[in-house]
Amino acid sequence: MKPGHLRIGSLEGYRSFVLELGGDPRAFLRDANIDEALWDNPDAPIAARAYHAALNIAAKRLEIPRFGLLLSQRQSFEKMGAVGYALKNAPDLRTGVREFAKFFHKHDRATRIELEPLNDGAALWRITCVDGREESVVQRVELSLGLAVKAVRHEFGPAWSPQALHFEHAKPTERRDHDRIFRCPVYFDQPLNAIEVSAEDMDRPLASAEQKLFRILRSYLSSQADEEATTIAGKCRASITKLMADGDPTLHATADSLGYSPLQLQRRLKAEGVTYRSILDLVRQDVAQHYLRDTDLPLTTIADIVGYSELAAFSRAFRRLTGQSPKDWRRNIA
Repeated sequence: MKPGHLRIGSLEGYRSFVLELGGDPRAFLRDANIDEALWDNPDAPIAARAYHAALNIAAKRLEIPRFGLLLSQRQSFEKMGAVGYALKNAPDLRTGVREFAKFFHKHDRATRIELEPLNDGAALWRITCVDGREESVVQRVELSLGLAVKAVRHEFGPAWSPQALHFEHAKPTERRDHDRIFRCPVYFDQPLNAIEVSAEDMDRPLASAEQKLFRILRSYLSSQADEEATTIAGKCRASITKLMADGDPTLHATADSLGYSPLQLQRRLKAEGVTYRSILDLVRQDVAQHYLRDTDLPLTTIADIVGYSELAAFSRAFRRLTGQSPKDWRRNIA
């Protein structure tokens, strides 16, 4: 799946819910530039901006600001295919979320899932929309976290609730739906979007877990990830990571390491729907996060390691991909 895309299965329940609310789902989808014929294949990719548009159009025209949050309660984790099933069949929630984060790109290339440890084993199940071209991702974030809470509640029982919910967007005028669905403290204007879960719940067995099925699913997803490494984009990413240890990996150096001219490499990457620059940015982010998380190196040193001549340029690029400055990201995982 191309960067900035996700499976159309992410809109599970959209058409029936819009109809129930008196809207015209065909018109909404058309205006969001989504071909309704794609509904026959839940694995069909759609652009993240089209997904955003479909949610935002419904919220605006139906005059329901919390449309995404309400839709989440009509969806299932199964809509994510093998990735969702792997979480449901993990031995405990911590393992499930860790595997979910590892393979989530199979379902959605426009969202990053992370499990960030807190004190005493508690954790933040965090979501970041890495496609920043849309004017608003409020609907999408609320849908995602609403669905995640619903999925855990299905395993732990209807009385379960997380310790807290954190949202980056501003506090809405009306928050009854948040209180009704989450049944825990909900904080707005936060530096991240996340579910806060206690250590006890993170290590709690999942009710529907089947160990044999989990092993099969994890093996399948791992094999798919290995297959991706055979693509030009995968090889390019591996080469950039290796070259970065010796300095800034230029297009010429990367192409040469793969046996291509720069023009040939760019053409092959374009055929796979990516660019050298987009892959370089992702590698820089991954390497930077490693040093921010696992070392005490100054930000200026990390910026130099990942190939930025100025700290300001590094900070701008890091914020564009993660929604936070390097300093804030390091502080939030400490």
